[in-house]
Amino acid sequence: MGGVRGLAFLALLLPLAWGQEPYAWIVVLGAAQYGGHPSPALERRLQAALALYQKGLASGIAVAGGKAPGDRYSEGEVGCRYLRERGIPQEALLCETQSQSTYENLLFLKPLLRGRVLLVTDAPHLPRALFLARALGLSAEGLGVGGEYPPGYWLREALYRLWLYLGFRPFPKGQNPFPAQALFGVASLLGQALQGVQVALQEGLKLGEEEGLRLPGPLYLPPEAPKLLGGLPQDLLFGR
Repeated sequence: MGGVRGLAFLALLLPLAWGQEPYAWIVVLGAAQYGGHPSPALERRLQAALALYQKGLASGIAVAGGKAPGDRYSEGEVGCRYLRERGIPQEALLCETQSQSTYENLLFLKPLLRGRVLLVTDAPHLPRALFLARALGLSAEGLGVGGEYPPGYWLREALYRLWLYLGFRPFPKGQNPFPAQALFGVASLLGQALQGVQVALQEGLKLGEEEGLRLPGPLYLPPEAPKLLGGLPQDLLFGR
């Protein structure tokens, strides 16, 4: 994983080596905050953006995200405060505090962004974010922050992306066509089904060998097959 991150970071540095201008903005997409402090997901994104800014990849950082019901602070203001406390000057920050979804993150920031932007978000979330950004006319590239993301997250994002590719519009906040609990349940059932297939194949092969049967060619189901739900969306559905 560290090598992949290193290659991704090197890929971001190559345009500078070729003489291209830095990004106008690094855009940190919204994630939860708790009592004025970034959630682990938001902090990972902020740390990645901070490192990129310190390497000179952009002249400013935009942080997007409004308040969840009952919250005192918005994601945007919490993210900007986190970055100010780590040395980013106020004039290099753009704090969007009203949006309630990825689409609104980008829509509300769009009038304030000029030039190339670099989106920073979770790796499963990045393809959809880039799709929406480019659909809105932004000149956007992205960096997916690595992590141990559950299969349901990849699955949900794959379905969202398919939804958009089919030409449907993003849903307003509160009208989620793929409820998270339902999708996590689907992912769990699919994982269990893969485990069942694995056990059945193993038992079948064992029985066949006992009966003197042989397959015409090799058959291999890797031990981590039940976990492939997490890998397939990343490696196939989200292939660049």
